[in-house]
Amino acid sequence: MKTLNKPAFKKGDIVKSAPNSSDIKAMGAVWNAIIYKYKGQTKEGHHVYETLGCWEPIKDEKGKIVNENKAGVNLNELWKDYKADWKKPELRQLWGKHLIANPKGPNS
Repeated sequence: MKTLNKPAFKKGDIVKSAPNSSDIKAMGAVWNAIIYKYKGQTKEGHHVYETLGCWEPIKDEKGKIVNENKAGVNLNELWKDYKADWKKPELRQLWGKHLIANPKGPNS
């Protein structure tokens, strides 16, 4: 197993999607969450976390929800099959490289 430095986050830390994550690039949304549990490390050395959070759609400079990602995918179509309520917290497992600290909380 490749060894990396210590995990970047601990239980209770507030996090959100990193700018390079697929959440932002493909989903057109930001994952706002708290670290619920540290799950360990992959064979490749990635730290894995279980998070508890909610999705927040990305908005343009006028505050309007962006309806198309950079690949030209219609996000309305993508999200219509996602039955979750945007504000209803849910568990989601992610690698640490897809998260950044968000001490100010959602919408920051």
